[in-house]
Amino acid sequence: MRGSSLEIGVGFQSLSNEVNVLSYLIRRTRGLMTAAALASILSGLFSVLLIAQINVALTSDAASRASAAWAFAGIAVTLMLCRMVSTALFERLGQRALAELRSFVAHCVAETPFAHFERVGSARIQSALTEHSNNVAVLFVSLPVILTNTVIVVGCLGYLAMLSWQVFLFALGVIGLGAVGYHLVHLRAIHYLQSASSEQDRLFGHFRALTDGAKELRLHQRKSRVFMDHILGESVEGVRRLRTYGMSLFVISTSWGSS
Repeated sequence: MRGSSLEIGVGFQSLSNEVNVLSYLIRRTRGLMTAAALASILSGLFSVLLIAQINVALTSDAASRASAAWAFAGIAVTLMLCRMVSTALFERLGQRALAELRSFVAHCVAETPFAHFERVGSARIQSALTEHSNNVAVLFVSLPVILTNTVIVVGCLGYLAMLSWQVFLFALGVIGLGAVGYHLVHLRAIHYLQSASSEQDRLFGHFRALTDGAKELRLHQRKSRVFMDHILGESVEGVRRLRTYGMSLFVISTSWGSS
């Protein structure tokens, strides 16, 4: 049982483990998560109302434009306040999730038998406490953002369907095309970032070897050059290259999806 807990804490490789970690974070931050979700929903609803109010103002007569302007101002201010609250809650939620996750991994490491600890390796554990923990926390905090965007998209599509079902169907086709393109590029980006993550685990091991074998490296200059130029240097370059490919594809997929 303890061994499986450590795998959850340091692996982050399988879907079931990620679900377990996310479930743990939701339980630990339920109140803050609920508040952030509600603020996200309100932000999405008021965004849709703002678009609807603009359309009302465009089609209203001169006599009712003053009241439409006041309604627009009220919705805009409320939307701004909802976004401020939701953004502040996101930041608190992100830091809380990261702290809870690192504490979770640390407790798993402390309670795991030493034999299993050696099989996992200190480099992988260090990576879990830093890079992987941050990635899962970012994913966790993104859930309310996804909720906000979902409310906006669904609300706007519903309003669009009321105005013109022909344009609504055209919009669905465009969104479908964008979703397919985004998904294909996104999968490729994930492939590169997963490879970069594995390489970074090895890089942390090289950093550990650099400090543990500092005396030996100073005594053997040839071995030191080989280690720095080929082993450590190639690992550093590998992480840089894979992350550059992955993040560049993420930028491309995000720009395509936004367009």
